[in-house]
Amino acid sequence: MRLTLGGRYPGRTGQLALLGELLGQTVRAGEVARLADGDWLGRVVARLAEHGRWARGGVQRVVREAREAEKQGGV
Repeated sequence: MRLTLGGRYPGRTGQLALLGELLGQTVRAGEVARLADGDWLGRVVARLAEHGRWARGGVQRVVREAREAEKQGGV
């Protein structure tokens, strides 16, 4: 999934990139139902929020690690 922002959301580009990557990884993993689980989604988003606007170390890695942490029981 690619987001085209066109400058419409100043200061939100990094957050939208994290959201787009979370949606993409979750869909590709065949776990779309997780997106309807408010508890799971809230925990993953809270983990992503720890990284601020820009994910140090790469958006894909940060999202992958947040999703994996939840698979392991939210450690």
